[in-house]
Amino acid sequence: MDVIAARSSEREDLLDQISDLNDELLEKVKVATSELRAANTDLLRTQQRLAYSERMAAIGQVTASLAHEIGTPLNAVAGHLQLLDRNHRDAPDTQRRLKIINDQLGIVVQTVRSLLERTHRRRITFELTDINSAVRELALLVGPMLESRNIQATITLAEYLPCVSADRDSLHQVFLNLVNNSCDAMPNGGELEIATRYLPQNQQVEIMFSDSGAGIALDVVEHLFEPMFTTKQSGSGLGLVIARDIIAEHRGRIELVTGSSGAVFLLVLPAAEVRAMAAEYSKAETNAA
Repeated sequence: MDVIAARSSEREDLLDQISDLNDELLEKVKVATSELRAANTDLLRTQQRLAYSERMAAIGQVTASLAHEIGTPLNAVAGHLQLLDRNHRDAPDTQRRLKIINDQLGIVVQTVRSLLERTHRRRITFELTDINSAVRELALLVGPMLESRNIQATITLAEYLPCVSADRDSLHQVFLNLVNNSCDAMPNGGELEIATRYLPQNQQVEIMFSDSGAGIALDVVEHLFEPMFTTKQSGSGLGLVIARDIIAEHRGRIELVTGSSGAVFLLVLPAAEVRAMAAEYSKAETNAA
């Protein structure tokens, strides 16, 4: 009986060891699977970034080539127009037609220059920037355009908003792009709201652009920041791509808020004067309470 009991005990010990080993193997498989999944995710992201960089490089090459091919004959045309202008000073009808041609050529040149600027942006320079001041300047600039399109603008600026380290001209380009997109989304007029807010828990400054347009379809959202993707007949498909790159260079992010009736874009930038403004913000919150 003692031998049987010993064998039974040995068998139970062996089963326990097998069970422990099985549990250990399962845990190792789980960890390995998790690591493999993470590695695959990182690989996918790397491949996506590489594909994105390749597309942008290709776009830049095509744009530069296009600018060169268009610019060469435009220079010849401009020379002939200047000659015609000098030889027909006393012909009002000819002068009128020459002006029309010159104006249209100017539009072509500006379009090519704009494409070059979008694909070969200048080196940005960071400095302390007051976002509220930048938004006010934007409002003054686009005010007449919004009025002509029957768009009512509401500007809501947070008090005691810290400055950010930014390239003011680059941010202005992003802001203007978002305003133009909102205008295109409201051809019959509507409402545009631009608001700023300080997020003290994250030490971030938030700028919101919200419009009352038709919004962005779900099948478009996933392609919104892809190069050359656009739903506009005259769009280049680069505006939001460049906006995202600019904000990324500022260590921030741009995102579309889904679930709203219109289009709502959020820009989030790290605050640069957190310590200097913390006391003022805390004081303001205390007084408000």
